Amino acid sequence: MPPKRLVHAQDLRDAFPEEESCGVVERWATNLVSQVAKIAEQAGSQCASIQGTKYTCDNAEKVPEEVMSMLFNYQSACRRIYYDAEVIRTVISVRIPELKEEDNLGVAVQHAVLKMLEEIQNKTLGAGGAGGAGEKTQ
Repeated sequence: MPPKRLVHAQDLRDAFPEEESCGVVERWATNLVSQVAKIAEQAGSQCASIQGTKYTCDNAEKVPEEVMSMLFNYQSACRRIYYDAEVIRTVISVRIPELKEEDNLGVAVQHAVLKMLEEIQNKTLGAGGAGGAGEKTQ
């Protein structure tokens, strides 16, 4: 790698320290998983509440504020997941070593993690997973 590219690569590594991605994983483990579980629980109770409500013209004209609030929380969580995954992706990407003839296990693991992060990001955008916008239904 030419010296100038090495300097730029090191600048990127310095800009995205490993501690930043560790912080993301810690945040996911401590906050985000429980936040998403809470949103899912709220969605279930809201669905049951709406299904139990008599369908009238007045009810149809009301904006379901609880549902809207829950959707905004869900969107916020999806954005957080997407951006957090991008941080992890960047930290990994700027540290992938050059491929060698042998001993590429670490590189293969890094590429596998990058692929998983891409799948997570696609799901937050609605482009993957069950019933996602990018999935064909029959």
